[in-house]
Amino acid sequence: MRLFELLLVLSSFALLLSIGCSGRLGRRIAWGAGLGSAALAVLQLIFEGYRWPLIPVYMAAGGLIVVLLFRGFRSGVRFWLPRPVAFSGYAVAMLLLGMSIALLAFFPVFRIPKPDGAFEVGTMTFHFTDERREELHTASAGDHRELVVQVWYPAAPADRQETALLFPQSKDTFDRMMSSFSKQLRLPAFVLDYWKYIRTNSNMEADPREDAAPYPVIILSHGMGTSRLLHTSQAEQLASHGYMVVAPDHTYHTMATAFPDGRVSGFEEPFSPSGFYDAAPSAGVIWSQDVDFLIDQLELFHDGTISSPFQGKIDLNRIGMMGHSFGGAAAFEAIYSNPRVKAGINMDGALYNAEDKGTLPKPFLFMEAEDFMERKRQIEQINETISDEELKKMYLTRDMLRGLKKEYDLIDRVAKQGATLLTVEGAAHYNFTDFPLFSDLLRYTGMAGDMKAERGVDIIHHYALDFFNRHLKGTGGELLKGPSAEYPEVKFPYHPEPERRPGGG
Repeated sequence: MRLFELLLVLSSFALLLSIGCSGRLGRRIAWGAGLGSAALAVLQLIFEGYRWPLIPVYMAAGGLIVVLLFRGFRSGVRFWLPRPVAFSGYAVAMLLLGMSIALLAFFPVFRIPKPDGAFEVGTMTFHFTDERREELHTASAGDHRELVVQVWYPAAPADRQETALLFPQSKDTFDRMMSSFSKQLRLPAFVLDYWKYIRTNSNMEADPREDAAPYPVIILSHGMGTSRLLHTSQAEQLASHGYMVVAPDHTYHTMATAFPDGRVSGFEEPFSPSGFYDAAPSAGVIWSQDVDFLIDQLELFHDGTISSPFQGKIDLNRIGMMGHSFGGAAAFEAIYSNPRVKAGINMDGALYNAEDKGTLPKPFLFMEAEDFMERKRQIEQINETISDEELKKMYLTRDMLRGLKKEYDLIDRVAKQGATLLTVEGAAHYNFTDFPLFSDLLRYTGMAGDMKAERGVDIIHHYALDFFNRHLKGTGGELLKGPSAEYPEVKFPYHPEPERRPGGG
């Protein structure tokens, strides 16, 4: 809870407990609590803003203040209520306050976890149009592929302390984004209203830090139907350690993408788990082209063709890529198809085009959810002769079974060729994003695992950083050698890479 939210809840409880007190002291305490609740409600609305989870608190405090005022105005007349009515009133007020506490806990206005690197973080957002590509998801044949891209980077120290909000400040743009998000999440749009208060650790339009340049680059791809914004903490963490992080919204493959002119696009890709292995290759081509285009733009930034503060500050020989879900699969594709990408991370993403992969050409890390190895063993044990009825009971189709077998066989093969695979105990699919920070309810839907959201964020931060430090900077790599006492949740199902000892070859 934010400061005034907490104080308002506490003062409302104090008012509830004191309103039945008798005697001069009791009445003074009740009046003090009533005045305090009224003042705190006003201050909360002014400085923190309206919050729908506080409606029960507003109602309880307002009702109690009305009772208090009624008693005051009728001070010459004995004020008495039948005991059942009084108890019912207390019960309703207690229920309202308890309801608000629960809602505030499940829908918190949180701040993106602070990165632990040496550098402050700046961020800028760009709008690019790839004139070479026609947009396939719009009706007009003349439309070209547009991308909204956010960049995080080491920033020069700034005097200002206020950092950027996670979502656009424009009320109209924010409301349209929440309408699109809520449609995909199947929630009323007002439930997401508190997202407008979430603040990051990045300074908008800050000057790049000169002594950290040239910056190695990380391309960061979101999952199918999510958003780059759900990976903000990962981007800030890497930027605080000297990286430039470039995260596109893969347009029409997000819950919502806001363009500078106020347009908001939604999710337009007909994608389903049962048809994944059929639909994924064509979508993957679009994402691969997005990545190629972005790296082209970075080259134009670096040589000054596109005017930006990043001229001469980008290390184009050290480019990595990481992604979640479909973005992770796109990172794996880039390792094979894009010579400019030197290392990659797949965070719990299913692979496609498994049959056309040869020897693993570059360093790669798979970070998987807790149940990955169990699911893998189950699929590997299913005989191809299984009936369609039996597959249906397992929520599988024959195409899904074949695709999964090819995928798991490929992972086995590249692990033998040097790829690292780890699983995270207590993690489910969305623990590899910031999404569990938004609401603890995700743990009860299966979208997030049993681990605390902050712990999941910390693990992903440090293993991703360790991997890129090793393969793009030539430092670190300690966490990748095997189990760590600091992170016992992280398991290495395959044999970890042997530790290199001085003089040991």
